[in-house]
Amino acid sequence: MRKILSIVILLLFVSTAVNCEKDDLAVPDELKINDFVWKGMNLYYLWQADVPNLADDRFANQDQLNAFLSNYSSPVTLFNSLRTDPTIDRFSVIYSDYTILEGILSGNTTDTGMDYGLKYKTGSTTDIFGWVRYVLPNSDAASKNVQRGQIFYAINGTPLTASNYQSLLANTTFTVNFANYDNGNITPNGQSVTLTKAPITENPVYATNVINQGTNKIGYLIYNGFYTGYENQLNAAFGQLQSQGITHLILDLRYNSGGSVATATRLASMITGQFNGQLFAHQQWNAKLQSTLDPASINNILRQL
Repeated sequence: MRKILSIVILLLFVSTAVNCEKDDLAVPDELKINDFVWKGMNLYYLWQADVPNLADDRFANQDQLNAFLSNYSSPVTLFNSLRTDPTIDRFSVIYSDYTILEGILSGNTTDTGMDYGLKYKTGSTTDIFGWVRYVLPNSDAASKNVQRGQIFYAINGTPLTASNYQSLLANTTFTVNFANYDNGNITPNGQSVTLTKAPITENPVYATNVINQGTNKIGYLIYNGFYTGYENQLNAAFGQLQSQGITHLILDLRYNSGGSVATATRLASMITGQFNGQLFAHQQWNAKLQSTLDPASINNILRQL
């Protein structure tokens, strides 16, 4: 939950709602996106007080801010320079197209359907390999029988490294080269599959099951994203488990990348009903914003469903 509350996502688009008309007139066209990034982070960034270049009194006027912004060739470079220590802020990201972010937060993406993890090879700080974590139904990967647990070492025949994996996996179509895992050794096995990204909608309620263990019935739910649009499916999954008389619950969030805090609150309400009306999560904003927000708006309360 702390991870979800800590995420600071900045949408990269020009909005007249952020900058007042006077400032807009004082910002050269080539700096307007950088200006938006700085002002957005100055207002909303959780660690704003810890970044000297985001201080409210850092610049005496817009001209001084413009001079600072002109030192950065791209909004991404500026954004990353304004983040605090990456060991503290591991979550903040920037997108050039806000519709992509909206899709990610709602489960609508362009993807092959092969969800994967990456790891350094034993003894290396540059060479990496990947493994298939799960496969989305009705995807290209599913139609080509890609299986959970498969190991891959290369894309398009090029071995994966820390410096090339992003560009290789960003292609719309690519060939995945598989390998065997043997006591830490990654050995190519000659198998491969060509995958193509396509629009796909992911139901985050990935799987439910009931495990009989002695006299206990253990419900098992894999839940891969706090997507508001799928709360009915989530509620139905709990209804299915309840109807089978489960006595315990395993909630598998290993591949859950976050999402709506409100949906996370409703999930907690589905799991347990005895804390109706009690506090589930208190949102922490930066000090500048925290003092201006209505306490009721930043408290997430459990409600019986």
